[in-house]
This record gives sequence, structure tokens and C-alpha cells, in this order.
Amino acid sequence: RKDELASQHLVFLSHFKLEAGTEAALIRGELEQTLRSEGHGMLWESFKSPIFLDSEDLNNLEDLKGRVRKTHNLVLLLTKNVLLRPWVLVEIVTAIRSGVRVVLLEVMKPGEAFVYPDDDWYAELTSSHILDGRSELFLKEQGITLLDVEQALRRIFKRIAVPYSPHRAENIRRAEVSALLKQIRLRTFDVSAAGREHSLGRAVEGLRSAERNRRSLPSVVANAKTSYCTNNNNAYTVNTHNNSGSGAAASRPTMRERARSFRNLMDFLRPSLEEHPGGMSQTWS
Repeated sequence: RKDELASQHLVFLSHFKLEAGTEAALIRGELEQTLRSEGHGMLWESFKSPIFLDSEDLNNLEDLKGRVRKTHNLVLLLTKNVLLRPWVLVEIVTAIRSGVRVVLLEVMKPGEAFVYPDDDWYAELTSSHILDGRSELFLKEQGITLLDVEQALRRIFKRIAVPYSPHRAENIRRAEVSALLKQIRLRTFDVSAAGREHSLGRAVEGLRSAERNRRSLPSVVANAKTSYCTNNNNAYTVNTHNNSGSGAAASRPTMRERARSFRNLMDFLRPSLEEHPGGMSQTWS
């Protein structure tokens, strides 16, 4: 919902500042420009801070993890030594644990190619031959084991990375950013809809539908309900007849009767709701 998006992030840029600080800022600017120019302005305006970049050197790790949990997509900038940074590993594991989609963006820089981990690398990692002792201790303090890191990395590297070439022409970078946006999704934060993701186009249409029907839907439901109750008097009335004819108090409906009445009402309302996109659900479908 639009009011809920305000406190969330569409994208969290996870990166190794020493290797990709400049590139991360460039990507952020080009993402903002592309989102506005490709018809996603309404979605963009729904977020107070659509793209989060740790440019303020946050020292509060809990705050950083909280921002990861409130984001829809964690975009990992793949540079030569990014997987050696414990803060980045915490962000990745937190994203996986929180159901946040991780999108891989390979930063193409001459002489600094990212090497994708293989089975030998993972074996070295879990044998404590990749990270130094301080990094391992840091992860342990966050409740993260080397096995947790391995499982998270194996999971995210099942996806194909999108290339990003900071030193190439603007039109090439724009095409690469557009390809990145095609990997971006909106997820629901509703437990009942856990794991659901939605493309940006469908999300924008969902916002528009919700805005169009924000005022009209309550009256539609109320009118349909009144019509239902008028034409189906027995649905919500209880049996007031008693054998003595003395006008004793009405008996209370049973749980089964209440459930049946509710199902009947919903069946009656469904056509009216389906005429109004977004009426049957508060999530995008």
C-alpha cells in the first residue's frame, strides 16, 4: 500500500566503498533518472527514500540491518573483494533471512574483475581460510556462522548478474540500468502473502487502481451488503419462534450458521468487488 511504502526502500545498494563508492553513487543517480523517465514516477513518489545508499557511514549495524529488512531489493555490486567485507556479508544474510530479493550487479572495471565463487572457494570459506579472525568474530557476534554465509551466497549466485559499465558511454549505461530495473520486484510484507513479488509495472498499476477506488469501494461494499440483507432476510435473522408462543428471547445463531452466512455474503459481494481492481486484496496481484 502507498502509505506503507513511504517507510521502506525500493532498492538497497550493498557495496564495498573502497572499490565501488563512486560507482554506487553513479548507479543511484541513474536509477532515479530511469525510474522517473520510464513511467514509474508514481511508484517513485510513494517512497520517502526509494534508493538507500550508505553514504552517511552508518555505524549502527542494527539500523543498517533494519533498513535491509525494510527494502524490496538488495542490489549487490560485485567487485573484486566485496565478499571479504563482513558488513556486506551481514547485509546479504539479513536479506536472505528476511525474504528480500537479492539482485547481482557486476561492476565492469578493467583489471578488477569479480571472480565468482566455486566449490573450492566455499570449502576455503568454511575452513576459515578466506576471512580473517576479526571478520569471523564480527559475524559470530551478529549470530551468523560461516555455514550461514555459504548457504546465502550459494542461493544468490543461482541468479545471473546484470553488467554495469561505469566507464562506457551514457547510452550503454542507461541500457544496463534498464536491464537492472527489469530484475527489480516489489514484495509484500504481509505474512499471509510471504514470498510474493511483483514487477514494477504491475505495482504501479496497483497503486493507480488503489487510488481510483480508495473512496468508491466502501460505498460499493455497503450498498451490496444492504442489498444482500434486504433480499436475503433469513441470512442474518435467528429463529424467534418457540413452541410455547410466549415470545421468549431469540436463540443465538450457531457458529456453523454464522460461517454459512458469512460465506453467502462474500459470494454475493465478490462480483461487486471484482468490478473495482484492488478491491479483493490490498496487495498487488
